[in-house]
Amino acid sequence: MIFKSLSILRCDAKRMLHVALLCHLSVCMCNHVFAMEANTDESKKPQGRMIVVLGAAGTPEYGEQFETAAKQWSTLGNRAGLAVTEIGFGSSDEKSDVDLLHAAILLLEEPDAVVAQPHWLVLIGHGTFQANLAKFNLRGRDVAADQLAVWTKKISHPLVILNVASASGPFVNALSGKNRIIVTATRSGEEQDFARFGNFLPSALGDIDSDLDHDDEVSLLEAVIKAASQTGDFYRSEDRIQTEHAIVDDNGDSLGTPAEMLNLVLRGTPALAAKPAKPKVESAQLDGNMAAKTILIPSANAAVLLPEELIERARIESELTLLRAKKTSLSEADYFAKLEKSMLELAIIYETAEKREKLPANSP
Repeated sequence: MIFKSLSILRCDAKRMLHVALLCHLSVCMCNHVFAMEANTDESKKPQGRMIVVLGAAGTPEYGEQFETAAKQWSTLGNRAGLAVTEIGFGSSDEKSDVDLLHAAILLLEEPDAVVAQPHWLVLIGHGTFQANLAKFNLRGRDVAADQLAVWTKKISHPLVILNVASASGPFVNALSGKNRIIVTATRSGEEQDFARFGNFLPSALGDIDSDLDHDDEVSLLEAVIKAASQTGDFYRSEDRIQTEHAIVDDNGDSLGTPAEMLNLVLRGTPALAAKPAKPKVESAQLDGNMAAKTILIPSANAAVLLPEELIERARIESELTLLRAKKTSLSEADYFAKLEKSMLELAIIYETAEKREKLPANSP
């Protein structure tokens, strides 16, 4: 169907752009999942890693909330086929939680076989910010943002870091980088009250009602927007001043973009990918492009792609993002030629997957 559409569209440049982008969005946004697995023996291997860290509770009330969220993340990670490591659960042993965390992060440096899913690091608990130093509170010694930056420096695989603790904003400045998504519950270290954003985020990621672009899947960006909205609703319902504002950083500029702003962008277009890449806002660049393409739990109707096909698709879609950014500097003919080339490459990937799915189960 895509091949036929493209051949017809050559006669009408403007219509070609419109339909090609719609095809791209329907294919890439509806089926764009980092965590899809093929029905092969290779797919039974973990498709990435998730580290779920349950921090120091402080009080039983907070501890119950943190534990509930942590268990939700572990469940989500297992559903996604990730190798889940839990830290801070149950009684502590001879090793401190900070040492266990360091050891788990070192495993993320290991060159895995081709995996489609990013690695995930989820920090659930309290945070502090003193003398310009942000920390996440663990049982025993805490871990500072700059310490995590050193530990994760050698990780080249795509990495999602979610710090849903209070005073977590400075973790964006410390951890931002290429192939990384950083989400924090607060926009600065000064927001030090208990953060509720983390209570809403795992539920939002697993709830189809979070699907803003109606593609039957929930991206990390959509989940963050839903959780941030629920957080705001809580403070308004309680008639309280909101003391936490979630931010997302996935373009490596260490600045981050408020979830409220990304909500406006996403709701203002059928899909975030249809917006020009990296629009300017007060000299900073909007984040969200990578988070919009990161889906932890794939739809049952999503195309089943091999890990190497997912990586190739990600490369093509990165080229499409850059192409959209350069649209005004290219001639119409050059722009459409490059667009068609990328669309055809995507079509080949999906055509291959469709043919493979039609093969008998025991076919080589």
